[in-house]
Amino acid sequence: MRIYFLRHGETDWNVAKRIQGRTDIALNSNGVKQAKRWRPFFDRIQLAGVYSSSLSRAMETAVLATRRPPCVIDELNERNYGEWEGRVWNDIADHDPDFDSRWRLPDSSPPGGESRLEMHARVYRAMDAIVASHYADSELLIVAHGGSGKAILGYANKMSIEELSGIPAIGNASMTLLTREGERWSVAEPMMPDEEVPQPG
Repeated sequence: MRIYFLRHGETDWNVAKRIQGRTDIALNSNGVKQAKRWRPFFDRIQLAGVYSSSLSRAMETAVLATRRPPCVIDELNERNYGEWEGRVWNDIADHDPDFDSRWRLPDSSPPGGESRLEMHARVYRAMDAIVASHYADSELLIVAHGGSGKAILGYANKMSIEELSGIPAIGNASMTLLTREGERWSVAEPMMPDEEVPQPG
């Protein structure tokens, strides 16, 4: 099984470094271009399924990259950041002296939001359901977000939440290939559409 995990294209809030979470922000013009640049690659693949979170920036990325409407799964949505959504990270840290230490705790939640533990649990449920719905030789596309995307990577490479916190942020419109052989997953380095992407097959 090969799963192509694609983070959605750029939004204006990405540019402004605002926390998006569940706030439904559309792709900007650059994000539309980023998603479309994946189309020649996915045109060559017989995808057995295209999946997306229910947020428009992910659904639109899926359609632009594949010309296909995705199967929408709420559990792939970005983390709920509650009262932090719309704010800038540095502003929160400047007004909360304990922010850095508390932010690293897996069970820490933003006011009115969800913890990483809660997000990972629902993303893992979604991944279990997706994988169980397809044959072992299927090729699938999943379009999600920076936070829920890290949970997808954790699902495949068995990294803990603490370990995932140490890996670089997932870039807009970057694609990570997850390959399953038997019960073992391998995770490739993320790629952008203008880079040399391994041929399907």
